[in-house]
Amino acid sequence: MSKFIKKLFCNVLTLALFAGMLTTGFAADDATEAAAETTKEKIPISYGLVPTATTGAPSLTEAFTEMAVPTIEDGRPVALLSVDGTGGAITQIVDLNTQKVIRHFRMPHAGYTYHGLTTPDGIIYYTIGKEIYRYDPSVKKPEHIATGPTAWSGGITITWDEDSKMLYGGGSNYGNIFRCNPATKEIKTLTSVNPECLSASRVEVIGDYVYGGGGYSLTDGGSTHVFKIDKYTGDRTELPDPDGHPIKSVGYAERAGKYLIISLGFTDGHPSADYIWDTEKEEWLDQTIARKGDHYSQELDGKKYFLNPQGVFSSVDLETLEVEAYDGMTFGSNFRGAGWPVELKDPELPGKNIITAQYHGNIYVFNLQTKKVKHLSQLQLVGSAVPNRISRIMPDGRVYTMVFKGTKGSAWDPNTGAIEYYSAGQGEGMVYVEKTGKIYAGNYPGGFIYAYDPTKPYSTAIGDKASGANPYTLGNMGQDQDRPFTMKVVGDYVVIGTLPKAGGVDGALSLMNIETEEIEIFRNIIPHQSILSVTTKGDGKTVYASTTVTGGSASTPLASGSHIFSFDVETKQIIKDIELKIPGVTGGIGGIRGVLYGPDDLLYAYVADGALVVLDPETLEVLRYNVYGSVHVNMKSNAQIWHEVLMEFDKETGYLCVGGTFYDPETLEVVCQAPAEYGSYAGMSEDGEYAYFVTGECVAYQVPIIRGEDKSYLIQTLSFFKEGDEYLYKAGKGVAFKTYEDNGRTMVPARAAAGMMGGSVSWDDTTKSVILGTGDGQTLAFVANDNKVTINGETKWFGVTMKVEDGISYIPMQTLCDFYKKDISVIDGVTFVHDIVDKFEVSAEALDYIKSEVYTVEE
Repeated sequence: MSKFIKKLFCNVLTLALFAGMLTTGFAADDATEAAAETTKEKIPISYGLVPTATTGAPSLTEAFTEMAVPTIEDGRPVALLSVDGTGGAITQIVDLNTQKVIRHFRMPHAGYTYHGLTTPDGIIYYTIGKEIYRYDPSVKKPEHIATGPTAWSGGITITWDEDSKMLYGGGSNYGNIFRCNPATKEIKTLTSVNPECLSASRVEVIGDYVYGGGGYSLTDGGSTHVFKIDKYTGDRTELPDPDGHPIKSVGYAERAGKYLIISLGFTDGHPSADYIWDTEKEEWLDQTIARKGDHYSQELDGKKYFLNPQGVFSSVDLETLEVEAYDGMTFGSNFRGAGWPVELKDPELPGKNIITAQYHGNIYVFNLQTKKVKHLSQLQLVGSAVPNRISRIMPDGRVYTMVFKGTKGSAWDPNTGAIEYYSAGQGEGMVYVEKTGKIYAGNYPGGFIYAYDPTKPYSTAIGDKASGANPYTLGNMGQDQDRPFTMKVVGDYVVIGTLPKAGGVDGALSLMNIETEEIEIFRNIIPHQSILSVTTKGDGKTVYASTTVTGGSASTPLASGSHIFSFDVETKQIIKDIELKIPGVTGGIGGIRGVLYGPDDLLYAYVADGALVVLDPETLEVLRYNVYGSVHVNMKSNAQIWHEVLMEFDKETGYLCVGGTFYDPETLEVVCQAPAEYGSYAGMSEDGEYAYFVTGECVAYQVPIIRGEDKSYLIQTLSFFKEGDEYLYKAGKGVAFKTYEDNGRTMVPARAAAGMMGGSVSWDDTTKSVILGTGDGQTLAFVANDNKVTINGETKWFGVTMKVEDGISYIPMQTLCDFYKKDISVIDGVTFVHDIVDKFEVSAEALDYIKSEVYTVEE
């Protein structure tokens, strides 16, 4: 029997480039010279289609949550936690006494669950992204209420008004403040506080008015205010700025009796804090509150609880506004959904307790009698796929992936399929050091550097170098550096570029000695800018770096435009520095996401997010450029141009690959672009045969790179498989397709085969059934390890059993063909699945392509 090997060739990606969308610029003297050059023969390049199941490394699974909201269910204290997920959040109900998940629900909406509350009658309202849900402990199942008025899935905020029995909230993206009636599921925008606002932060209701404003306004503060809004009509008035200080951003609002506590930032350097508005006297008080994080607890005995900037558990009296800190009650994280106080059976936790959650899913209890903090350590949440943060193919041939909010990463070997997991934070940058054979990764938060030895087994626990852990940590970089986005080897150093902590704009270029692993930091080397990408000339001493004017989260850019500079690692001095200017682009450039020294001894730069520039590496003069789209200029507050884009040259064609898109380095025109569904580009294999991509769900793909003519268009409309092979193909894409015979019937994987026929497959957790569907509403359902199927309500019995093997459900091929109205034809050894026609034909050219290119075999 022939053995199928992993090499698929596929369709040419044709990219239409319109003259009105693509502008190439040259200096005047260069234009004539460029036209006179002899045109080189260009080699076509394209990506092959990737098998959608067999080469994909399984998703990393974690249980990340942003809040814990308690209530009482059947007389026992429970908490609702919702685990973030790229495919859909997982709402979980936890018994706080037994510390067990008693039920969980896979939600149809994806997103982060930042906000939730418990009403006085014990009902929980919470958000998943921009969706609002209700959990009634008597119903024991989440119910979708409404969709928030925002175009961004990042989230909305909500608060409860007991008088009107309404939810009020703020929406990101438009600065919308809205009202939601849970009884009717009606949602209405009351006002848009500022069309230039990125968000309307959490609002609060006091009496007949809603109070709130815009968060991180893109203005200079002239139109940013706290607004008093009629909760029924939406009519609004502006509150005066405290002591005349112009407000830059309006954050979370909290009710404290007749007082409004609201976090404010200012444009004139006035201290940011929680300011207090007296709603009866309509004036700002002199008192402010310093708070860590966003949340206060819900009210308990006339007080609300929070963490002060030192992480000490504190309270504010809702009448006197007296603030009290409880020494000894410290917490290293933030309050997340610190809601209803609950009583527990634990004798160490008498009376009322306030709970919160860390994002790893840990629940912590703050006991008000003993003044102690306790971790509920036995909790095991149901995990979900976590988003890819950075992925790179390393010289050991494995694809390394680190994730958003990470606690572990994965190393996937595409040749064997083996996966090894290792301890990791939220990876921002990665580099391999040939001299020592180590891999270094920069992690957020804190700018921690981890060292990995790929020749030894990895551990899932981190330690220092003396501990023998693999990886081990070098500690955090210090000097308020937070996000090591770029790491490159230059001579005896790993050069690291960083962004600072939240609010800061003074990033750093750093040198880590490869032998000693000691780090020297050059902070604010380009004033008020962060280092986003570095490259090397290859002489062991010259570094080229690019910057972004945007700093850490919630920072306001102070620089006019991004720079490119050269730096000598021996003298530790800047050689040459320029603010990059592109002819025709007006304004200061916000960020330069990539720089690469080319084999032609020129410097290439990718400008966010739509231009390539070629520079003279000695003078940093712009030689040529190409503008593809909108270049980010004149960045405002809370702007983010983050993440280095991976750039490399293809050794065979000489094309420049930028994040998976190939460009002609001479014309800077696009030659080939990877489909967006492949995910983030992780680099090429050493032999250049494959490119690697990792999706947002952390599924890694090995994709053939085709250099030369491609005829995969011949099979774009065909679905087929070959007896004895492990794959079937739909439009050239291969999926795992192992079959077996049972009582004369060919049993095939239900999901793969149904997809081949254009159908859908879902899972009903209640009935434990596999549901196959068609575009016109027809359904076929079966239960694993049973011999019956139900087609549109009619049950049929077979002489075979629908089995589950290795998590894959099998069904007779003929049953699927009958259901989807398909037929099977075998032509020259290839089995085609197609619509029912009088005569099915395939061209000789397509058959030859299948056998010579798709079915590449080895004896």
